[in-house]
This record gives sequence, C-alpha cells and structure tokens, in this order.
Amino acid sequence: TLYMFKASININIIFFIFILKIILALYFPLINDESYTISVSKSMSLSFFDHPPVTFWLPLFINEVFETNSIFIYRFPFLLIGLATTLMVYLLGMEIGGNEIGVGSALLYNIAPFFFFSGGILIVPDGPLNLGIVTTAYCIIKLHKVNLNQHGYFFLLLGLALCLCFASKYQGYLIGLGCLIVLWFSNKRNRFIKNPFFYLSILLALTGIIPTIVWNIQNDWISLNFHTSRQDFSIQLEN
Repeated sequence: TLYMFKASININIIFFIFILKIILALYFPLINDESYTISVSKSMSLSFFDHPPVTFWLPLFINEVFETNSIFIYRFPFLLIGLATTLMVYLLGMEIGGNEIGVGSALLYNIAPFFFFSGGILIVPDGPLNLGIVTTAYCIIKLHKVNLNQHGYFFLLLGLALCLCFASKYQGYLIGLGCLIVLWFSNKRNRFIKNPFFYLSILLALTGIIPTIVWNIQNDWISLNFHTSRQDFSIQLEN
C-alpha cells in the first residue's frame, strides 16, 4: 500500500510537470537554437548543415498543416515527444525494477533540468534523440527476456528507434555502435542473427542515415567537416 501511495504521488507530480511544460511552451520566448531551427526549416531539404533532418522537418510539417507562426504549435510535437519519452522511461524502469522504479525513473527524467527543457519543450534535436535512445534500450532488454515468438515485434520497434536516433543527431550513431557491442556479447547472438526480423530491423535503422548521407554527398560532406573542425583531442580537467 505504501508503494502504491508513493507511486500515486509521483504520477501526480509528473502530471503537474507536464502541465507546467505546456504553460512554459505557451509563454516562454524562443531561445536562439529554436529560432534558428524554425528559420532554417522554412526550406525543405533532405538534411541540414549542423544536424540530421528530423528536428527541422517537424516545424516544416507543422507550418504546412496549421499555417501558423504560433510558438506553442511549433513546440507541440516536442511536448508530445517528451511525454512519449517519459512513458518509455517508465516502461524501462519497470522492466528493470518494477512499478516503483519505473515511476521514480520517469519522475527523475522530468525534474532533471536538461531533460525538462531540451527533452520536453524546446525545438531542439535532443527530444527526438532521447526518445530513440530510451526506446532502443527498452527493446534490447525485452529481446533478452521475451520468448522467440515476440522477437519480431521488438526487432521492428528497435529498428524504428534507431532510425529516429540516426535522423535526430549525429551522437545517435553511438547508440547504434552500442547495439553492436551488446550483440557481440549477447548469449542470444546466434538466435538473433538467424531471425529475419533482425535484418529488417537493420534496414529500418539505416533509413534514418540515408537522407543525411545523400545530402552530405551532394554538399561535399560539409556537416562532417563542420563538426570535426569544432573538435580536438585535448583533455581539459576543469570540464
């Protein structure tokens, strides 16, 4: 009974946080990154200079459907993405440690400042990427727990989740690398690679890369040149 009471309180807090996000989405002014994203998204493109296309396609789609410049309408898909991520964090936590862990994990996700804003309100790539990451993790755990008859469903969902990661932000490629590492060490590896849905999952995942690769080929790999020019290999201890 105590666990149910705690879970009920946490669910109510998550609900009120979502209402707060809606209020902020209505009245909080656009930050620089959001203004940039909306401006750039006015022109349809396979991909874009500094990020893969999903974050730019969403405002473009919203503008085409609603024909409005309302800040809230532009942010609305990202509010829904944040809500979907909260649900997936709950399912992931529940899969690992039961209902209380699931609700607590969802609550922590919502009160963490970065995930509160970039994961659930702002028009930035982090929201779609977060949803792809947590869905990928959930699918990997389920694939190691469910029976063979259910593998097809979770392989398809895994492919879609990785597709979203790849099409959201370049860091999403690291999630794909993580999946390969998990596969290498998995005690179900041989069973997985004999399943035709495994290869369909790979195909779905790779569709998230195609627009970015094609666009960069057409534009002399300008995105990769830009990002590599911002990096170095020095270690700064204060960071």
